[in-house]
Amino acid sequence: MKREVFISYSNIITGLGNLDETWQAILERKSSILKKKHFENSLLESTGLSLYKRNFVEEKENFAHFLIINCLNNFLEIPKNTYVIWTGIKNSAEFIEKSLYKTRLPQYSSERDLLNWVIDYLGLKEGMEISAACASSTVGISLASQLIAEGKFDNILVIGCDFVTKFVYYGFAALKAMTEEICKPFDKKRKGLSLGDGAFALLLSSEKRSKIRVSGWSITNDANHITGPSRTGDGLADSIKKVLKMSGLKEKEIQAICAHGTGTLYNDAMEIKAFNSIFSENVPITFGIKGSIGHSLGAAGGIEIALSAKCLLEDTILPTVGSDDPETNYISLVPINKKLKNIISCNSGFGGINASVLLEKC
Repeated sequence: MKREVFISYSNIITGLGNLDETWQAILERKSSILKKKHFENSLLESTGLSLYKRNFVEEKENFAHFLIINCLNNFLEIPKNTYVIWTGIKNSAEFIEKSLYKTRLPQYSSERDLLNWVIDYLGLKEGMEISAACASSTVGISLASQLIAEGKFDNILVIGCDFVTKFVYYGFAALKAMTEEICKPFDKKRKGLSLGDGAFALLLSSEKRSKIRVSGWSITNDANHITGPSRTGDGLADSIKKVLKMSGLKEKEIQAICAHGTGTLYNDAMEIKAFNSIFSENVPITFGIKGSIGHSLGAAGGIEIALSAKCLLEDTILPTVGSDDPETNYISLVPINKKLKNIISCNSGFGGINASVLLEKC
């Protein structure tokens, strides 16, 4: 018999601040995305970026280190038998960029470096790293849940960060995936994504220390395209169906969805198709947070799961900042007070990866 899995504690760092600060700002429909000409370039001269305590052109040595230390500030005491799963997609991009511009190289750059640093910093013993594009942290939380459920570990810290670099900026600009405006998730006039700095830490445990249980998790791959999402939404739909089956909940019982909602034409259309195919005329109230904090890539899912857990605790569904005229009628535009028992958080990424997590209040 599988053990239950609980989120014991969580924190995040975004352009809006920590978990409580980000929560309050989104409730007030605020955004940390600043539109301006951030640096000289020929691909996309100006766009909106969400940055944490820095200017984009400012040199901040070991910025990943800085984000994680801020995220772990005042964090719950972590048991010494805790296993660590580092998630993210930055890998050595920062090292490559600083080598090109001949600036000081970061002490911690690759995912393995950052994993080892977190283990040493917290006085823990072992861990692993996961890179699964923009679904990285949702995949990490799914794997952690499975390992705890199987009795392989009692506590797992899923942790990670990603942040805006010129390397990342140029990549998305070359794909023509960014907007010159602030991103507008699920809006009829959406034109692209906005990038953002982000970090998260979630402590998952077999012991019940909170009211939030992870009751379903799933990872799928539609193998559609190296960068483009499936036009049918079948991969994401399959992932959501699997978490419903694992949790034992029916489609009509789901109360809210925290969507990936990047603000790109194809991603948001794919998600809408996936939701409609599962829930038909009764899609739960759906929201996305990237209009407030930008897309933090591999850290996005962890940030969204932490905020989804807070939705359950506060009995509140967040507004979709940036969306004014949504493509469908189930997108929340203002905070909604509702007695919540469950919520699904889902993410998709390059390479056809999809991951979903279902949280319940117990």
